[in-house]
Amino acid sequence: MGVQGRASLVAADPKITDQNHMYISEIEKYVDKAKSLTQQLLGIARGAVQPQTHQPV
Repeated sequence: MGVQGRASLVAADPKITDQNHMYISEIEKYVDKAKSLTQQLLGIARGAVQPQTHQPV
């Protein structure tokens, strides 16, 4: 079981405090961001996705 699965199990615990629930929610957000970044990097490595360039404002 990965980080996201364990975080979800902890979040489902009825004994968890509000403060800890907030921390678990943040962990879940970070896992989603890491998943997205990994997919982007794999796409670039495969040549399927062109890296985005930043344009000056």
